[in-house]
Amino acid sequence: MTTMRQWTLPALVLAMALTAGVTRGTSRWGRETGGFFAPVTPESQAEFYASSNRSATVRVDLDRTLRRIAPGFLGINLSSFSDTTDVWRDYKIPDTLRYAGVGAMRFPGGAETGYYHWRSPGVNGYEDIWEPEAQRGKGDPKWGRFQAVWVPPGKWASNTLFMSIDEYLAQCRRLGAEPIVGINLSSGAKYGRREDGVKEALDLMRHCRDAGYKVTYWYLDNEPWNEGNANYTFRGNTYAEEVLVYGQAIKRAFPDARLICNPTQQDAGSDTIRAFLKTAGNVVDYLDVHWYWDWGKTSFDHWLDEPPSYGETINRIRSVCRESGYPGIGLVVLEWNVAPSDGSVSFSPSLFAVIQGNLLLDFLNNDVELTCLWPLLWRTSREVWPEQDVFPSIVSSLPPYERTLSAELFRMFSVVRGRNLVACESNASRNLVCAAVNDPTGNTATVLLVSRSPLRRRITFDFATARSGAARLEAIPVKDHKLRTEDGLSVRDGKVACYIEPYSFNSLTVRFEKGRGK
Repeated sequence: MTTMRQWTLPALVLAMALTAGVTRGTSRWGRETGGFFAPVTPESQAEFYASSNRSATVRVDLDRTLRRIAPGFLGINLSSFSDTTDVWRDYKIPDTLRYAGVGAMRFPGGAETGYYHWRSPGVNGYEDIWEPEAQRGKGDPKWGRFQAVWVPPGKWASNTLFMSIDEYLAQCRRLGAEPIVGINLSSGAKYGRREDGVKEALDLMRHCRDAGYKVTYWYLDNEPWNEGNANYTFRGNTYAEEVLVYGQAIKRAFPDARLICNPTQQDAGSDTIRAFLKTAGNVVDYLDVHWYWDWGKTSFDHWLDEPPSYGETINRIRSVCRESGYPGIGLVVLEWNVAPSDGSVSFSPSLFAVIQGNLLLDFLNNDVELTCLWPLLWRTSREVWPEQDVFPSIVSSLPPYERTLSAELFRMFSVVRGRNLVACESNASRNLVCAAVNDPTGNTATVLLVSRSPLRRRITFDFATARSGAARLEAIPVKDHKLRTEDGLSVRDGKVACYIEPYSFNSLTVRFEKGRGK
């Protein structure tokens, strides 16, 4: 079966991009004369690329460290019942995760968390073993649309296809990935078993500790406000009340645990956050907001006109935390991606990857500590999900689960993990979004850059140092549908110039010579 991840559509996507530029005005093209394109000759090349719309400068201050980036910044969501053991084994999923440089894995997933009981990993997704026995396995089958393998309730206890907590933690250890583990609050609230829910959570945490696994991050359920995709919907301030009870018990037994809560939808309403913190702020370490760009609106033109930009919302969330007396609460985004729309149906894998890079740069520049792409695998059926919308991942949505350009994006981005974020700015910030990291011990620096310009541009990277060296450029241009690499770029007196393709994600890595210059 052909999916849109398998479509290349190079001519179609490029034609759409060019048509958008023409019909939406010449300003998008940035051609001052508005005349026909004239071929560039060797004699005219310097002058051609000296024009303001064909050149730009990115300045990097290697001595101005903004912060250290968390090793787990670049994470991904697993699904306890979708990431089955046979798929991981037969399609070498761990190899892809390692190749992509994934730094954290969230488990048991999103909505899965509100159903999941760690001692019963063989239960079908979106079914709760705390449900009365007579009702098990009799729910609406469409609710199991994500269920790749359905197991009769009588075989739940013997089912080993679904991922267990121990299998998950073992994979985290093998991959060197930060575990981010979910705690089910929904079942206790739904069935009036809060005390059992707290005990189950503490038993899970003790099990992980006693098995020799260090788990720092724990998220308290998933989207508790969700009316249509949750085991139990917490209304009003009831989620905060539940968080307080669980949080106090957890902090008493595990004072070093870092608790993550998701009290608000992606609009991050200030009043909702304020009320939540008034009740539960004492036990909260991070607020989690799920940002899918941009539900029902995604298109090529929308990306150019209103690109991902969450800085204002992030600053407002931090202001509310400070005003509420909790300035130390951090921010994480444990679900994010390019959301489906009528426009995204025609997106190529390269365009998905470039927009994902834009999102990650926005999170990085706004001090989001952890991010987790949703999902790794999302296995659906057209019988119950007719459009079978695809959320782009590092692997294709159907077998043989091949690596995508999003995996290349992740690999290129993974250099930031555990590095120092340093000051970086472009003189064309509207169309060139950038960030830079420095590794002083390795004499290397990397600049990550998204170009939303329709023009090929000559970019000068200025590292404000007298040192020389060599650089390597990797790029994912929308028009090429493949990774491009250029080695051996010369760095002189801290400067290197190269050509950046239209609509592209880029990684420039500089290795400086030792012992020379500043």
